Amino acid sequence: MRDIVSFIKLEMMSVKSSLSMKTLFLFGALIVVGYMSMGITGIAVGAVPIIVNIASYPFAVGENGLDRLFASLSLPRRTVVMGRYIFAILLALAVSLVYLGVGHILFSIDQMPSLTPLLIVVAGTFVISTFLIAINLPVLFKVGFKKAKFFSSMLPIFMVLALAVASNLQGDSGENIIASIFGFFSRMMSGDGFIYDVLIPTGLIFTWVAAILASLLISHKLYDSRDF
Repeated sequence: MRDIVSFIKLEMMSVKSSLSMKTLFLFGALIVVGYMSMGITGIAVGAVPIIVNIASYPFAVGENGLDRLFASLSLPRRTVVMGRYIFAILLALAVSLVYLGVGHILFSIDQMPSLTPLLIVVAGTFVISTFLIAINLPVLFKVGFKKAKFFSSMLPIFMVLALAVASNLQGDSGENIIASIFGFFSRMMSGDGFIYDVLIPTGLIFTWVAAILASLLISHKLYDSRDF
């Protein structure tokens, strides 16, 4: 466990050295532009690409010789894989919390009556970004950053396209899919019986954990087979 904690600190240092103020300003502007152009869902559109992008930074640094250094130091590959997954999840959580604060400020400026939509979007941002990371990391562990760069950059674009399509599709109630999803989770958060209070949240958490664990196991197997 101590090795994993030390490795995560090393990952944070490598990411910090790769980020410039210009990049951070661009990332910060995404949420404002997204919110002003798309409303509340614009927060997720701005945040998810940031999380997926930064989560891939350690792989770019690794291709500059860091992965070979890990191998020469006999650092267990399980530690590398676990460390990068934990780092990515912590990153998604941290960025989601930052966007919660920024979104709260924007909501206050617009005098929005309820924070429930913001909480739903921030939670969705965390879940969507970690699901995309769960798809992306096995590819990065298998082929490396340079070969997976195009795939990694396309994942958030597919997410944006999916949101755009969903916002134009109507459900049985006549609402678009995005509005129906907001209504569903608002009902869940307000407490509406055993199904919404316990059963559905438990199922969602189990699905999320199962997806992350499956991705973790696949990444470990793929990374273990790579030569450096």
